[in-house]
Amino acid sequence: MLTDTLTPASLAHSHFDRLMVRVLMPLFAAGALAVGLLWWLETSEGKISEVNRWAYPVMLLVFGGCLAALRRQPRSVRVVRWVGFLSVAVSQLSDLALHLLQSGPLIGNYNAMTLITWLPLVYAVAFFMLEGGHAVWSACIVLALVSAGFTWRLSSPAGHADDITLLVNVLASHAVFIVCLSGWLRMKQLLSRQQGVTQELRVLAATDELTGLSNRRHALERLERLLQRLPGDHPPVALLCDVDHFKRVNDELGHDVGDRVLSEVAEILRRATRASDTVSRWGGEEFLIVLPATPLAEAGEMAERLRLRVATLSSAGAAQNCGGITISLGLAAHQPGEALAAWLRRADQALYRAKAAGRDRCEVG
Repeated sequence: MLTDTLTPASLAHSHFDRLMVRVLMPLFAAGALAVGLLWWLETSEGKISEVNRWAYPVMLLVFGGCLAALRRQPRSVRVVRWVGFLSVAVSQLSDLALHLLQSGPLIGNYNAMTLITWLPLVYAVAFFMLEGGHAVWSACIVLALVSAGFTWRLSSPAGHADDITLLVNVLASHAVFIVCLSGWLRMKQLLSRQQGVTQELRVLAATDELTGLSNRRHALERLERLLQRLPGDHPPVALLCDVDHFKRVNDELGHDVGDRVLSEVAEILRRATRASDTVSRWGGEEFLIVLPATPLAEAGEMAERLRLRVATLSSAGAAQNCGGITISLGLAAHQPGEALAAWLRRADQALYRAKAAGRDRCEVG
């Protein structure tokens, strides 16, 4: 509902997780297909490494398990992201370790060159799957392990002179890759923070500070959009309500009690209306409720329910000294071709008649 208290910062994470589920499912499916294809291709050509003999089936199981987890339990997306990264990292580093233990130059070795070509995938997966500092630290740890492996090979009997050139190029390209990804991540964080601030400002500009309902300006914007796309079945109905004798509450009990009364009335209106309805603080002690595509008789029944619920309100007990809290309501169904101002004016006139007739009642305009 429009009137719910909005917290963009707290909602951003859940929205991001939902988006990740939609992105990761086809990616895991594509990854499983690619691993299966590589497994079949390398096996048929007799070029599969010892590590890949077990790594490919394990990765297929991991990707399949991640797909099943995302489908059955979308909230597991954070665990799935770590599992996806670790499976890729472990398989690639294990394959690298196997080749570093072999004698002879790495250049010219089909499997070794294929592995080195795919190693940057680990960094890309780290920055895509993980968050902020986790991605940077994970990528740096992988780079440190790759550096340590190459350094050990150069100092071991298995090392080869041609490996030095390969080592320098691999480490330099990987370091540049991590720096570029870190810059991209930083820019993404800054943009996300800016969007969060912008969204918070939009919410603050559209929300009444005291009640948490939408304010008059935002309500008018919503009504303008509503009138531009009116449904054909039933026109919308405007309910304008006013807290009876509110000035007396403020004068006799103080503005703190008056603010509490307004907040409690707003909460009753919010809870008693539907998700599709617009509830706003219209000004002072007045509230506007707009019911889209609602028969007038049904709107009248809702107005009566609202009136009865507010009549049971006791704010700090002291409000009962003023005879309790009641509201008066004026209803008006939108007429074909009617301007927004004219429509709301008829609701206001109906509210005036309800107050003139003794208050604590509903009138239809």
